[in-house]
Amino acid sequence: MFKQRVKFAFLLISLIALLVACNSNSTSNVSEEEVITLRVGAGVGTTHLVNVSYLSRWMDEVEERTNGKVQFEKHYSGSVIAMGREYEGLTSGLVDIALPIFQMYDPVRFPLSEISMLPLLESDVRVATAAYEELVMGNHILRDNKTFYDYEWAERDMKMWTTPTTEGYNFSYARNSGPSNVRELANVTFRSSGRMAEIFSSKLGINAISLPAGDIYDGLSRGSIDGLYFSVPDWNGYGIDELIGYTIQGVNLGHFSHTFGMTNETWNSLPEDVQEVMDEVAVELLHADETYAVYDERLEKSLQTNEAHGGIMADISEQPIEVQEAINQAIVETWIEWIDANEKNGLPGKETALLWRDLVIKYGGDVPDAIKEME
Repeated sequence: MFKQRVKFAFLLISLIALLVACNSNSTSNVSEEEVITLRVGAGVGTTHLVNVSYLSRWMDEVEERTNGKVQFEKHYSGSVIAMGREYEGLTSGLVDIALPIFQMYDPVRFPLSEISMLPLLESDVRVATAAYEELVMGNHILRDNKTFYDYEWAERDMKMWTTPTTEGYNFSYARNSGPSNVRELANVTFRSSGRMAEIFSSKLGINAISLPAGDIYDGLSRGSIDGLYFSVPDWNGYGIDELIGYTIQGVNLGHFSHTFGMTNETWNSLPEDVQEVMDEVAVELLHADETYAVYDERLEKSLQTNEAHGGIMADISEQPIEVQEAINQAIVETWIEWIDANEKNGLPGKETALLWRDLVIKYGGDVPDAIKEME
């Protein structure tokens, strides 16, 4: 009996030791494979063009390439942070990642980021995206040994990447005809796409008003606006491809640009292999044909629907000479005013504008001769 008790006690002790060892090993494995969950805040909805073409794919690729080590907890449509409030959402710790960041809606904090909305003659999403990527992520010194990234992001302790821009913004009218003279060009009320569009409009005498994107449909339907500056691929998403009667192409009222990212504190907390994957995917997708295929598909869809409802697409060269000259002059004056405003605030307005000009031309775009001649 005594021997049986000893044997039982020995077995019990061995079993306890085995369980402890197993538990220890299990804890070690969990630590090594611990899932990193990042809380994502987005002002846009899931069907927004930049999300479908790029941002959602970036998250999917990061999750896949890290074998599930990184997971994203996604909050869309301003449910956690509103458009233009992404910076506060990041710095307050409300979210870990903001995508995209609408720095254009925060010009006081990010004044140089309006640069992509300067009007051009020729450009498209591929040209503008390539130019914007080099402007933001390149090592071009603007002033005081600082790059664009230094001025807008590094000084705010942020880790950022660029996304594709929008397609170029066009003149689009609700009516089925364009301006026959400068007076008709000016005698309209347009929905403004931001401060740059308001400056441009003022040079032509156009009444530009602020209107949330979600209210564009009602504005056109009720006649409270005569038209707007907007990119064609985005028409369908707002249901306005049926309401646009006449669009002037060949003049580009800028590209809305975005960034996305996190605070450096969050970035530095991530393992190096995760950082490498995030950087890698961000660049790959920005240069992938599949990214821009989404833009092409939506452009075609908007144009087909618009044409079926009697919409007309016309080139700037088809407009009266006085209209062409007025638009050209307004473009130049808008650049000058933007440069002067930033210079007065002690910022490298001229250096930024000239670099943007050179990059747009480098990647296949064009600007008026007077801007080409700026030094």
